[in-house]
Amino acid sequence: SSNSAATFFENAAYLASGPRLYRIELDGAFTQIGDYRDRGISYFHHNIDAGKFGLILEANTPSYFESVDIEVDPYSGRILKTWNLADIISAAMRAGGDDPSQFVYPTPNDWFHNNSVAYNRADDSVIVSSRENFLICLDYDTGAIKWILGDPTKKWYQFPSLRRFALTLTPGSHP
Repeated sequence: SSNSAATFFENAAYLASGPRLYRIELDGAFTQIGDYRDRGISYFHHNIDAGKFGLILEANTPSYFESVDIEVDPYSGRILKTWNLADIISAAMRAGGDDPSQFVYPTPNDWFHNNSVAYNRADDSVIVSSRENFLICLDYDTGAIKWILGDPTKKWYQFPSLRRFALTLTPGSHP
């Protein structure tokens, strides 16, 4: 995985390098707007995506590899929202009577492999791509799972607590 990510947002380029976020103006001005080491972030990976109020970054932490997303203010770098997919999925599994230790694993395991996040204004949700598993839709404010779109032959589908969120596909279609 790369230790950097970049995007263009509101007339500036943003570069995440290690646990830091930089804003690069069109005139070349270069400003560090955030350093997230004190928030337990080792480095950012894959994408920087537009969020509800700012930028969503995919973060690695010492506890979980590629399964934490944060939304930050694009000017101050202040963290606006955090979604820890390990915590969210573990809670849903426990609530549904399943043992999350059979699916959610700590670092160095790449159980989730977060590739990108999309904010959906239509229903105020975030859709998170887990390359190894599925697309998962979360309520923006609560982090509650709304739905999961994924291959039912993968491990996640073996757990009734997660399977209950699976979208029903049209016969003959593929996730």
